[in-house]
Amino acid sequence: MSFEFQMPTRILFGPGVVQNAAEEAQKFSQRALLVTMSDLPFVGKVVDLLTRGGLDVTVFDECEPNPRAVICDRAAALAREKDCAVFVGLGGGSAMDTAKGAAVAAAHDYPAWEFDLDYSGGAREVTSETFPIVAIPTTAGTGSEVSGVAVLSNAETKQKGPIRSPYIYPRTALIDPELTISMPPKLTADTGFDALSHALERYLGFRSHSMIDLLAEDVIRTIVQNLKSAIDDGDNLETRSKIAWASTQATICIGAKLNEAGIHILGLPLSAHLGIAHGPSLAVLVPFILRDAAPHLPEKCARLTEMLGATRDTDCADAMRRWLREIGLDLSLRDMGVTDDLCPKLARSVNLKRFANTFYKEKTRADVEKFYRDALNA
Repeated sequence: MSFEFQMPTRILFGPGVVQNAAEEAQKFSQRALLVTMSDLPFVGKVVDLLTRGGLDVTVFDECEPNPRAVICDRAAALAREKDCAVFVGLGGGSAMDTAKGAAVAAAHDYPAWEFDLDYSGGAREVTSETFPIVAIPTTAGTGSEVSGVAVLSNAETKQKGPIRSPYIYPRTALIDPELTISMPPKLTADTGFDALSHALERYLGFRSHSMIDLLAEDVIRTIVQNLKSAIDDGDNLETRSKIAWASTQATICIGAKLNEAGIHILGLPLSAHLGIAHGPSLAVLVPFILRDAAPHLPEKCARLTEMLGATRDTDCADAMRRWLREIGLDLSLRDMGVTDDLCPKLARSVNLKRFANTFYKEKTRADVEKFYRDALNA
């Protein structure tokens, strides 16, 4: 048995921990760049916490869903202009990934996209010069607050890929479930499924580990049992706390560098080409990935079926679709605006080398296209 596990982020979890924002940020610098979205309701509160704590704060509020690498470059330029040396990511995964990309670009003085591992044509190396990052999530799903990955888009090439480095793990994550209460039902469902998908990526990988399997199963049960309640009653802090912690645990699973199930490999092109939100872009494909996985992983798929609330002899893909229907994510690609002629383009956008790290037998471009066509006509 061999594997690698890394999770260096210091976690502060619980209602009210955002009050520690200044104390944590000033461990690294007195000049902070707050990376966030303009319409986020907590920006003023966090700016006040940081400034009252003695920090000189510059706000960059141009973050967007499916963040483009050029937005990171803008944030990096502002940080250099204002001499900021700690990057505080406030928001969902988009804001936190933008903060990571900006921290890399600002430190190395190269565009963020040149550090992308999948599509940049030989990514530049991320070094220890990268500025420190403090993450404050306001959603529960991406887990970017405890990951060494930033997923960025290139609008010109219609590609979406990762920067991966131990140097972009946030130094501190302030996970305050009270900040997730403002999430509307649709965003709660989307981000909650994203968290589930992270657990599934490791649970269904052909190289697994008992510790990660136990953690993934706990994540899956928690989300399946609580996400519908969080969608229906967003003010329930206990439920929000359970989902927030499950999201963090799911990304800790990703910290074990084992194998992935192919969910994100197939989902990322949907965001890159069509701007489809991350959670739905994964949910629409998962039943077909499960159908393909079942012959390879019969026991795990049977256990997953039970965790989804069905009997062991139920088809795992059907059990997943039934649960997706409960949370409003049982969609087809056609519902999302995908047409038949786009399927080959999506398949060509997939990095086939990454399929070597899944439970699948070797996949051809035609095999990949079939996943999209099946999801198109679901």
